[in-house]
Amino acid sequence: MNDTLDNSKNKDENTIPVVTFDTQEYIGIVSPEEYSKILQSGPFGTLIQDQYVLTPIECMYLLFKNKIFLIDSDGSPISIHQLLKIMLPQDKDIWTKFLVYFDLRSRGYSVKQGFGPGISFRLYPRGSRLGDDTAKMLIYILTDGDSISLDELERITKLSTSSRKKLIFALINPQGEITYYKVSQVPLSEGK
Repeated sequence: MNDTLDNSKNKDENTIPVVTFDTQEYIGIVSPEEYSKILQSGPFGTLIQDQYVLTPIECMYLLFKNKIFLIDSDGSPISIHQLLKIMLPQDKDIWTKFLVYFDLRSRGYSVKQGFGPGISFRLYPRGSRLGDDTAKMLIYILTDGDSISLDELERITKLSTSSRKKLIFALINPQGEITYYKVSQVPLSEGK
Protein backbone atom coordinates (compact mmCIF):
# COMPACT_ATOMS: atom_id res chain seq x y z
CA MET A 1 0.00 0.00 0.00
CA ASN A 2 2.80 2.43 0.87
CA ASP A 3 4.49 1.66 -2.46
CA THR A 4 1.38 2.78 -4.33
CA LEU A 5 1.26 6.07 -2.44
CA ASP A 6 4.97 6.68 -2.98
CA ASN A 7 4.69 5.95 -6.71
CA SER A 8 1.79 8.38 -7.16
CA LYS A 9 3.73 11.04 -5.29
CA ASN A 10 6.76 10.55 -7.56
CA LYS A 11 4.49 10.60 -10.60
CA ASP A 12 3.10 14.03 -9.60
CA GLU A 13 6.61 15.39 -9.00
CA ASN A 14 7.74 14.24 -12.46
CA THR A 15 4.84 15.66 -14.48
CA ILE A 16 5.61 18.37 -16.99
CA PRO A 17 4.80 21.84 -15.61
CA VAL A 18 1.79 23.59 -17.13
CA VAL A 19 2.28 27.21 -18.20
CA THR A 20 -0.57 29.49 -19.28
CA PHE A 21 0.37 31.85 -22.12
CA ASP A 22 -1.35 35.23 -21.90
CA THR A 23 -1.98 36.27 -25.52
CA GLN A 24 -2.74 39.86 -24.48
CA GLU A 25 0.43 40.45 -22.46
CA TYR A 26 2.58 37.92 -24.40
CA ILE A 27 3.95 36.20 -21.31
CA GLY A 28 3.85 32.73 -19.81
CA ILE A 29 2.29 32.66 -16.34
CA VAL A 30 3.40 29.93 -13.94
CA SER A 31 2.06 28.90 -10.54
CA PRO A 32 4.63 28.66 -7.71
CA GLU A 33 4.29 24.84 -7.66
CA GLU A 34 4.89 24.55 -11.40
CA TYR A 35 7.69 27.12 -11.27
CA SER A 36 9.67 24.99 -8.82
CA LYS A 37 9.54 22.17 -11.40
CA ILE A 38 10.76 24.52 -14.15
CA LEU A 39 13.72 25.61 -12.02
CA GLN A 40 14.95 22.00 -12.11
CA SER A 41 15.77 22.69 -15.78
CA GLY A 42 17.77 25.82 -14.94
CA PRO A 43 17.19 29.50 -14.28
CA PHE A 44 14.08 30.68 -16.12
CA GLY A 45 11.47 33.34 -15.54
CA THR A 46 11.03 36.29 -13.24
CA LEU A 47 8.85 37.02 -10.23
CA ILE A 48 6.54 39.93 -11.12
CA GLN A 49 3.77 41.06 -8.76
CA ASP A 50 3.47 37.73 -6.93
CA GLN A 51 3.43 35.61 -10.08
CA TYR A 52 6.17 33.85 -12.01
CA VAL A 53 6.48 34.97 -15.60
CA LEU A 54 8.29 33.47 -18.59
CA THR A 55 9.21 35.45 -21.70
CA PRO A 56 8.00 34.14 -25.08
CA ILE A 57 11.58 33.03 -25.87
CA GLU A 58 11.78 31.07 -22.61
CA CYS A 59 8.41 29.47 -23.41
CA MET A 60 9.64 28.50 -26.89
CA TYR A 61 12.86 27.03 -25.52
CA LEU A 62 11.13 25.04 -22.77
CA LEU A 63 8.48 23.83 -25.23
CA PHE A 64 11.17 22.72 -27.69
CA LYS A 65 12.96 20.84 -24.90
CA ASN A 66 9.62 19.28 -23.74
CA LYS A 67 10.06 20.83 -20.28
CA ILE A 68 6.67 22.57 -20.17
CA PHE A 69 3.13 22.09 -21.45
CA LEU A 70 1.84 25.43 -22.77
CA ILE A 71 -1.86 26.28 -22.80
CA ASP A 72 -3.92 29.38 -23.56
CA SER A 73 -6.39 30.96 -21.14
CA ASP A 74 -9.09 28.51 -22.30
CA GLY A 75 -6.88 25.51 -21.51
CA SER A 76 -6.17 24.64 -25.16
CA PRO A 77 -2.63 23.44 -25.85
CA ILE A 78 -0.21 25.73 -27.70
CA SER A 79 2.57 24.18 -29.79
CA ILE A 80 5.87 25.89 -30.53
CA HIS A 81 4.61 26.57 -34.08
CA GLN A 82 1.42 28.16 -32.76
CA LEU A 83 3.43 30.27 -30.31
CA LEU A 84 5.64 31.42 -33.17
CA LYS A 85 2.54 32.45 -35.17
CA ILE A 86 1.21 34.34 -32.13
CA MET A 87 4.50 36.15 -31.59
CA LEU A 88 5.57 37.00 -35.18
CA PRO A 89 3.21 40.01 -35.51
CA GLN A 90 4.57 41.33 -32.19
CA ASP A 91 8.26 40.62 -32.84
CA LYS A 92 9.41 39.95 -36.40
CA ASP A 93 12.81 38.81 -35.06
CA ILE A 94 11.43 36.19 -32.65
CA TRP A 95 12.86 33.25 -34.64
CA THR A 96 16.40 34.67 -34.83
CA LYS A 97 16.24 35.51 -31.12
CA PHE A 98 15.15 31.94 -30.41
CA LEU A 99 18.07 30.54 -32.44
CA VAL A 100 20.59 32.65 -30.50
CA TYR A 101 18.91 31.93 -27.14
CA PHE A 102 18.91 28.20 -27.86
CA ASP A 103 22.59 28.27 -28.89
CA LEU A 104 23.67 30.21 -25.79
CA ARG A 105 21.70 27.92 -23.46
CA SER A 106 23.22 24.89 -25.22
CA ARG A 107 26.65 26.33 -24.44
CA GLY A 108 25.77 26.43 -20.73
CA TYR A 109 25.07 30.14 -20.29
CA SER A 110 22.24 31.65 -18.29
CA VAL A 111 20.39 34.05 -20.56
CA LYS A 112 17.87 36.74 -19.67
CA GLN A 113 15.95 39.25 -21.75
CA GLY A 114 17.94 42.31 -22.79
CA PHE A 115 17.11 45.92 -22.17
CA GLY A 116 16.73 48.87 -24.46
CA PRO A 117 16.32 48.74 -28.22
CA GLY A 118 18.61 46.29 -29.99
CA ILE A 119 19.99 44.49 -26.95
CA SER A 120 18.29 41.11 -27.19
CA PHE A 121 19.84 39.34 -24.21
CA ARG A 122 21.92 39.67 -21.07
CA LEU A 123 24.39 36.84 -20.70
CA TYR A 124 25.54 35.48 -17.35
CA PRO A 125 28.68 33.40 -16.84
CA ARG A 126 28.36 29.63 -16.96
CA GLY A 127 27.29 28.23 -13.61
CA SER A 128 26.26 31.61 -12.22
CA ARG A 129 23.30 31.96 -9.91
CA LEU A 130 20.81 34.54 -11.12
CA GLY A 131 20.16 37.04 -8.38
CA ASP A 132 23.64 36.56 -6.95
CA ASP A 133 25.64 37.38 -10.09
CA THR A 134 25.25 40.12 -12.65
CA ALA A 135 25.25 39.76 -16.41
CA LYS A 136 28.71 40.10 -17.92
CA MET A 137 27.71 40.48 -21.58
CA LEU A 138 25.05 42.04 -23.76
CA ILE A 139 23.99 40.30 -26.97
CA TYR A 140 23.10 42.24 -30.12
CA ILE A 141 21.76 40.07 -32.96
CA LEU A 142 22.41 40.65 -36.66
CA THR A 143 21.45 38.42 -39.56
CA ASP A 144 23.68 38.07 -42.60
CA GLY A 145 23.14 41.08 -44.83
CA ASP A 146 21.88 43.38 -42.05
CA SER A 147 23.60 46.69 -41.65
CA ILE A 148 24.11 48.77 -38.54
CA SER A 149 24.54 52.54 -38.61
CA LEU A 150 27.50 54.18 -36.93
CA ASP A 151 25.07 56.02 -34.63
CA GLU A 152 23.52 52.72 -33.54
CA LEU A 153 26.94 51.15 -33.08
CA GLU A 154 28.04 54.10 -30.94
CA ARG A 155 24.81 53.96 -28.90
CA ILE A 156 25.05 50.28 -28.03
CA THR A 157 28.81 50.47 -27.43
CA LYS A 158 28.28 53.34 -24.99
CA LEU A 159 25.43 51.41 -23.36
CA SER A 160 27.63 48.37 -22.80
CA THR A 161 30.52 50.49 -21.55
CA SER A 162 28.34 52.47 -19.12
CA SER A 163 26.79 49.27 -17.77
CA ARG A 164 30.25 47.64 -17.50
CA LYS A 165 29.35 44.74 -19.75
CA LYS A 166 31.01 43.31 -22.83
CA LEU A 167 29.14 43.78 -26.08
CA ILE A 168 28.79 40.68 -28.24
CA PHE A 169 27.40 40.62 -31.76
CA ALA A 170 25.65 37.39 -32.71
CA LEU A 171 25.78 37.10 -36.50
CA ILE A 172 23.41 34.54 -38.04
CA ASN A 173 24.17 33.32 -41.55
CA PRO A 174 21.48 32.08 -43.99
CA GLN A 175 22.01 28.47 -42.82
CA GLY A 176 21.19 29.47 -39.23
CA GLU A 177 24.78 29.14 -38.01
CA ILE A 178 25.80 31.69 -35.40
CA THR A 179 29.16 33.39 -35.01
CA TYR A 180 29.87 35.64 -32.03
CA TYR A 181 32.03 38.76 -32.18
CA LYS A 182 33.25 40.80 -29.23
CA VAL A 183 32.83 44.54 -29.84
CA SER A 184 34.78 47.20 -27.98
CA GLN A 185 35.63 50.86 -28.25
CA VAL A 186 39.08 51.82 -29.42
CA PRO A 187 40.13 55.36 -28.53
CA LEU A 188 41.54 57.14 -31.54
CA SER A 189 44.30 59.59 -30.89
CA GLU A 190 44.86 62.66 -32.96
CA GLY A 191 47.83 62.21 -35.30
CA LYS A 192 50.56 63.04 -32.76
